[in-house]
Amino acid sequence: MNLRIAGAQIPVFEELDRNFNTIMYAVNYAAEQKADILLTPEGALSGYHNRFSQVETEKALGELVCAAKAKKLGLAIGTCFY
Repeated sequence: MNLRIAGAQIPVFEELDRNFNTIMYAVNYAAEQKADILLTPEGALSGYHNRFSQVETEKALGELVCAAKAKKLGLAIGTCFY
């Protein structure tokens, strides 16, 4: 079995919406490249800090999961949770 993994070498910002948009772009690109899984850096969604909103991060994660699922793409997203 072959597994094609796309690594998103992306900047990580403190703002959730900037990270979300960057990861969504990576989801679309990885799907276009026929990847099976997209791997992002540590803290890629929430930002690498402790001042993020748990509720907003979970909401954004749910949207990313839905988008990836529709494209049959697995996700390994780095994010912070309590």
